[in-house]
Amino acid sequence: MTFACAALLWLFVAQPPSDEDAVRALVQQYFDAQAQKDADKALSFWSAAAAPRPTREAFTTIFGPGEDQYTVDIRAVAITGHEARVRVAALLVRTIMRNGVPAVSRQTLLNAEL
Repeated sequence: MTFACAALLWLFVAQPPSDEDAVRALVQQYFDAQAQKDADKALSFWSAAAAPRPTREAFTTIFGPGEDQYTVDIRAVAITGHEARVRVAALLVRTIMRNGVPAVSRQTLLNAEL
């Protein structure tokens, strides 16, 4: 009986996240930063060596007016050493008020690679 209780406890104890889980969480955080229109946080995910690396002003321009919501579908994660490549499809739904009426636009990012 003690072994069974210990085995059940082991099943319910949080296991440390895998590298893939950590990468998936970071991708979601990146899109969350964009939805929150936080240029500094979104830029923090970019390598200083990235070419071309967007500027803060570029992110601010992309954000534009309205409320953004991203639905992220991570299709593949490949981790090699200290490098990860992620294949993502994302749907951006932007709601903008025009003359007191909400206008909704949708943009799909297919096969984006991060």
